[in-house]
Amino acid sequence: MNAFVFANTQDPTQQINGMNASFLPLAGRPLLIYVLMALDRVTQIEKIIVIGTTKEIMRAIESVIFEIPFQKRIVVAEEKEYFLESVSFAEIESRKKGGVPDGLDMISEPALFLPGNIPFLTTAEVSRFILACDMTEADCYLSMIPGKPTSFFKAEQTQTNLADGEKQGLSLGRLLLAKCDAIGDSDAIKQIEQHYKSRKTDQIFHPLQLETLLKKINTSPSEIEKQVSTLLKTRFKLTQCATAGNALCAEDEKSYQFLLDHFEDWRKHIMTLKTEEGDKICSISGTACDAHDDGHEH
Repeated sequence: MNAFVFANTQDPTQQINGMNASFLPLAGRPLLIYVLMALDRVTQIEKIIVIGTTKEIMRAIESVIFEIPFQKRIVVAEEKEYFLESVSFAEIESRKKGGVPDGLDMISEPALFLPGNIPFLTTAEVSRFILACDMTEADCYLSMIPGKPTSFFKAEQTQTNLADGEKQGLSLGRLLLAKCDAIGDSDAIKQIEQHYKSRKTDQIFHPLQLETLLKKINTSPSEIEKQVSTLLKTRFKLTQCATAGNALCAEDEKSYQFLLDHFEDWRKHIMTLKTEEGDKICSISGTACDAHDDGHEH
């Protein structure tokens, strides 16, 4: 399985501090790097394709090239105007670079799609999300977080820093597992993207604003699945994640500041978790820790 990471160029009005969200700094590294670190240890993923402005992406990767030895092949592809066009172009680029064997069509194979601005993502939650998605039952899965994404923070005052929509009820993650050629209405996807990019989210129903819809009309997840399946002409399902790293993203100045303020809290939280074998989980990767000669730093 391949993972497509979107580090897209944003409209200047949507940038944070004049930067595209995926390249904002966090503890000395671009947000994108934390996403790549988590994916690099997911056993189900063979290759990582990063889509965006190639110069920006390469600059981010090169900034840690001597510090972080990525094990998986990372392909960088220039973004196109729309999601499906970007995926198709990335496949062509990967073939040119020898990354796709003859006879393999990335568009028809299940793949993971996610943004590059979710630095609290862990290997464990990605792996478990993939395992929970049965591609014989649906063609498109979106991660879902029960309750508040920040529920692992003990301090009650942290809740005052969040938008009202995140304080209670269902929250959606940013992990999407799908077969692109099984989405019947590509025009619907383009329409969703156009409205999302212009932030006209009140004019159209789409997965990125499901939390708001659920709160307004008390729609059940199963009803949401039916409506999205009809909209995209595919079999769509929501899949629950046990941890919320993939739901905490830098989408505006407020959410980015939250990540900056609570990075150490998140590291401490991850360190309290254990694998099914009882091993301690690494504060960064989400996998079992190896011994560190110089302390628990990455």
